[in-house]
Amino acid sequence: MKNKLLVTHMEKGDIDERISLLFDYHVQKNINHSSVLMSKNEIRESHFNTINDGQEFKRYYVIRTLNQALVGYCWITSIDWIEQTCELSISILPEFRVGYGLLALLEMYDYLYKSLNIRAVINQILEGNKLLRSERSLRNSAIKSVYDSFTFGKYRSAFIWTQTLEQHRELNKLQKEKSNKLKNKLERMIIRKPWI
Repeated sequence: MKNKLLVTHMEKGDIDERISLLFDYHVQKNINHSSVLMSKNEIRESHFNTINDGQEFKRYYVIRTLNQALVGYCWITSIDWIEQTCELSISILPEFRVGYGLLALLEMYDYLYKSLNIRAVINQILEGNKLLRSERSLRNSAIKSVYDSFTFGKYRSAFIWTQTLEQHRELNKLQKEKSNKLKNKLERMIIRKPWI
């Protein structure tokens, strides 16, 4: 993967930290998950079973900074190895939400397309998520599923979209072009103003 975040497979030793995040208030109000219905021991056993015997159906990943600070977790479900599709979910620790959520998403796209040979990724984000405010293109290109998820005592709508390998490549190309234009503009400004 890229060198801004480290995304690795979850191991048995990572499970308890993951469970702590599942029981965090901010996480419980943002995603619908089993911590509302299951005990910590049941969740621990479920994760352990998935890691040991369920990799073909579901995979968990740990997201860390380069200096090993825990940022959050990703998991893929609905894996269809024949059609080369999966659903991607991400949960970021509250203190890392600003800036790291989108970066983790991009890192996971690279991993899924390059390492797992996935051709299309299904994404879902619940209404009210801060990423929807900063990335309006997500909201505009997604299908809105009204009353999709019951989380933290209320129904919430979700935005669902698919990103293909080709779309990912096109976005990367556009981002590089944008960066190059900015870099060239800055270089021209410096040449015109040698005192800077």
